Amino acid sequence: MYKRQQDETFEAVWTCHHLYVDGWSAAIVLEDVMTLYRDATGLGVPQAAPASSGLRSYVVWASNQDEEQLREYSSRTLAGYGGAPPLRMGSVEAQSGFGELTVEVADELSDRISSTASDLNVTPAVLLQAAWALVLSVLTGDDDVGFGTTVSGRNAAIPGMERLVGYFSNVVPVRMEIDRSEDFATWLAAFRNRQFEMAQFEHASLADIHRWSDVPGHRAMFETFVVIENFPAGDNVADEVVQLGFRSGLTTAYPITLAVGMASPWFFHLRFDRGRCTDEGAQALVDQLLGTLSASVANRHAQVGAVLTGAGDVVSELAFHVDDKAP
Repeated sequence: MYKRQQDETFEAVWTCHHLYVDGWSAAIVLEDVMTLYRDATGLGVPQAAPASSGLRSYVVWASNQDEEQLREYSSRTLAGYGGAPPLRMGSVEAQSGFGELTVEVADELSDRISSTASDLNVTPAVLLQAAWALVLSVLTGDDDVGFGTTVSGRNAAIPGMERLVGYFSNVVPVRMEIDRSEDFATWLAAFRNRQFEMAQFEHASLADIHRWSDVPGHRAMFETFVVIENFPAGDNVADEVVQLGFRSGLTTAYPITLAVGMASPWFFHLRFDRGRCTDEGAQALVDQLLGTLSASVANRHAQVGAVLTGAGDVVSELAFHVDDKAP
């Protein structure tokens, strides 16, 4: 449905189930909608749609992947990682439901993050995820941390894969070991390289990854989840039809989920289980992340420890854990 906001401005609401359309696919659908305007005005030529057999080809491809290679990769990269003990942020007794917090990132900081990532030959997403790992290290006091994230699932060698509409994204664990004496740029580059390697295994199911890892079956692989919304969102058709401000709804079953929107202006959206995190705890997490990112760009050529020192600590006093001694 849509609603007129001004003479030439409309707000559109698109409702669809996430089971059928992931973020990448949503961007494709919106691009196709904009193409209709382009065609109607004779301003462009529509892109060729992928063959109708593309979805079937993907299913066949996924079912033919070597499970032993998936097992070896998961076992190797998660060796020694014990999972995440249940996390509590603040006094959460008798709380229920989910809370949400959205904070815009100043253009100056987002510009510096982008330029720092370019300077260090990584993507902004790599820098953002690394910063979240440092936040978790401060939060937990542990230098071996993990969180969940989504991957696009578009690495299959299927013709037209980049234009297929469906649900191809997947949930995977990200493990990061933090050596405070290591050069920050070197640490980031190693993380980037691990992300490259992971791409060929990103279709593995989280249940299988858990089973192949050293994480006990009763313990979660991660308590926090990070979504980087960096798929294309926004189009300009000959300066006549402009799509702006696209945002998708965030649903999650994880205690703490961070969504990072990278359309201008950047924003952090935190969704948190009130039985696990208070409003004060949520704000502290966002503040810690902002401080860590600021310290990252200021200490890009220093040691990891300098970044942690520069970020300060506004979260650890609010956090406590249960079940730490569980086998």
